Amino acid sequence: LIVWTFLLAFSPIRSWDIWWHIRTGELILSRGQVPVTDWFTYTCYDQPWIDLHWGFQILVTLLVHAGGLDILVFAKATLLAAAVAIGWHASAAHVPIGYRGLLWAAVAICFSERSLIRPEVVSLVLLAVSLLIVENLDRRPRLIWLFPPLLTLWVNFHGLFVLGLVVLAADVIDRCIRYFRSTLPGGSMVNAGPTPAQLFYASLASLFACLLNPYLEQGMLFPLTLYRKFSVDHDFYATRVTEFYTPWYYLREFGVDSLGQGCFYLIGGVCVASFLPGLISRNISVRRLLLMVCFSFLASKAIRNGNLAVLVRAVIICRNLADAIVARRERAPERTATTSADNGSRRVAMAGRYLALAMPIILVVLSVCRASGTWQRTVRAHPFGRGQDPYQFMHAASAFAGQPGFPQRAFLPWPHAGVYIFHNGPEFRVFMDGRLEVAPRELFEKHDEVLVRMSNADPRWEAFVVQQDELPAVLLDRSLLPQIQGMLRTPGWRLVYADPISVVFLESDVADRLKLPSADPTPLIGAGVNGSLNQLGKPLR
Repeated sequence: LIVWTFLLAFSPIRSWDIWWHIRTGELILSRGQVPVTDWFTYTCYDQPWIDLHWGFQILVTLLVHAGGLDILVFAKATLLAAAVAIGWHASAAHVPIGYRGLLWAAVAICFSERSLIRPEVVSLVLLAVSLLIVENLDRRPRLIWLFPPLLTLWVNFHGLFVLGLVVLAADVIDRCIRYFRSTLPGGSMVNAGPTPAQLFYASLASLFACLLNPYLEQGMLFPLTLYRKFSVDHDFYATRVTEFYTPWYYLREFGVDSLGQGCFYLIGGVCVASFLPGLISRNISVRRLLLMVCFSFLASKAIRNGNLAVLVRAVIICRNLADAIVARRERAPERTATTSADNGSRRVAMAGRYLALAMPIILVVLSVCRASGTWQRTVRAHPFGRGQDPYQFMHAASAFAGQPGFPQRAFLPWPHAGVYIFHNGPEFRVFMDGRLEVAPRELFEKHDEVLVRMSNADPRWEAFVVQQDELPAVLLDRSLLPQIQGMLRTPGWRLVYADPISVVFLESDVADRLKLPSADPTPLIGAGVNGSLNQLGKPLR
């Protein structure tokens, strides 16, 4: 199962954000300090920047300097495999191993849909650890003291550290309710798990641990900034940023277009159904119910949260089924006659035994198919391999636009700005990049307006991007065909660079000063010297 998960996640780099993460890590190491205000844009240079990713950024920078980009691909696949392995141990052993293997193999497929080298990969592992802790507190109460150091590490890697507090809070609420029930007539005392004093002091220490970051209380409250994107401004971002699409919007627009999407919805349905035995016996785990509701709400707001929800749901499914199996075994001596339900249980158990024998073979075959390329040719999946996607990033254009004498400002589509920052920042700055916690909504609206006006060859877009009477270089990727065509028709601008991925435009006066002639756009076309811009292929998704 671990090998299967690793191979699914072993795919070339395709995350635009990783480039500004690496550059930020380099600057933190060279300057000896984390950012306080923005380092990379000329429009938000005085905007506060709460960079809770600084630990992740230093880690990826050290890895890249030690082993290049290939080691990042290896690290990403290892972390996702670790999340599955920890989740497996957080789920209950009472569930037949065949069914557990089938469930977690499906989880691995879900993970592969968004196997990006981003801080959320670390959050996925730490979330799995937090689930492992709370599911074992009844047997080992002292494990609750692992939450403070866990959250100290988490808050310095990713803003989703708050999910660790959510898991802890769900467990505390569950234990309070169980204690209250025990005080009612006929209730039995709850002796398992941490004492009330341990719960109180460990929870207090966990809250204090969230302050142990370079930004103190500002860092602790940073999740509120993220939450605003999913609440107040959700309607705005959910139609402009793909990862902010809701599952329902994505389903309506694209349908179930991959096996991972299908597994996501299937696991969600099974998770809800797993509460039925507890509902019938009136013995539902409040902790698991709260976790299902919280993480389902999180997943309903954006598809980027799908992996987090899938991990939690898989653990809940296994634990709920384990409770149902144990309860059934305890009732077994009371039954004196064989019923049709017993026969059905035997058939299910027998199927589980056969599945337990078959799952290793199935996973080995699937792993071979993944490594050989058969899996991705059969199922829509990311390619298997190391390095980076050669058609995803505008490295050559960014390096070209960062030469001496070029404008020290650039306008380019915000997802691609990270590559420009990687090559040229912070001396050269961008209009906007992918750090939506830094860029205000108004800047995002200006960015979109600039692209619309560019496509119409309307030179009034210049008023949005000019600063100190200097216009930036304009870099566009091959998916923006209308904008490229519009810029070719805009007076005062010249195409000075083109490759199969991207183009660079400069003001004609600047191009004359740099002695740059008009570039031939045919490398971008990819259709021969007789092609035209209308022959450009479909944009990269």
